[in-house]
Amino acid sequence: MSDSVVEIENLWFSYGAEPVLEGVSLTVTRGEILGLIGPNGSGKTTLLKVILGLLTPQRGTIRLFGQELRRFRERARVGYVRQRSWDFERNFPASVEELVRLGRVPRLRWGLWSRADTAAVERAMRAVHIEELRARPISELSGGQQQRVFLARVLSQEPELLLLDEPTAAIDPAVEAEFYELLAQLNREQGLTILLVSHDIEAIVKQVTKIACLNRKLLFCGTPQECLASDLLERVYAGRKLVQHQHPWG
Repeated sequence: MSDSVVEIENLWFSYGAEPVLEGVSLTVTRGEILGLIGPNGSGKTTLLKVILGLLTPQRGTIRLFGQELRRFRERARVGYVRQRSWDFERNFPASVEELVRLGRVPRLRWGLWSRADTAAVERAMRAVHIEELRARPISELSGGQQQRVFLARVLSQEPELLLLDEPTAAIDPAVEAEFYELLAQLNREQGLTILLVSHDIEAIVKQVTKIACLNRKLLFCGTPQECLASDLLERVYAGRKLVQHQHPWG
């Protein structure tokens, strides 16, 4: 069995005449946490949507778990936490547990709820430490708590690959660090493969195993240490200070 969970080869995508992705090739292997970085408008969110099958590329090949995307049918194996989930669902009239249970729908057999489904929901809430919030309305939670609920909803479907698009945007920095530590814990304990889009390199660099830098083209893919040791960040971000001189892991 191949260790490749996502395989992208020579991917091209344009909105009309405007190119967004140009010849991108990238592989995510089983058990990795890959942090995808790049400036605004670099194609990061577009790449996630192409992987999810929400957008169709003009050229290139995508494989999920060894299967071509157009033939891939096991959608429950892939979980997605999109950018600013709370803006869309903040006033949704549901409790925490009810919202988490919605994530189990792709796994239901014949539309019927089973003990296995209940157990999966309980494991998901326990994994992100929201069991005590189960009866609370989602609208009463803080941004950080809400994002844990949205993560639990995805985890309840028991995915093998988790895609996250700026999951901590507008969250307090202290809560942001805690959230990324939680992702790393899920990776270690459950073997979850994670592809994470983030604007905050300092927040993710201690948790990811690999960093890919995208600006229409894939400019870099390697370890966090290799990324920080290069002049890539200065070149891509036009001198903007993104990472402190002292390495975060040392």
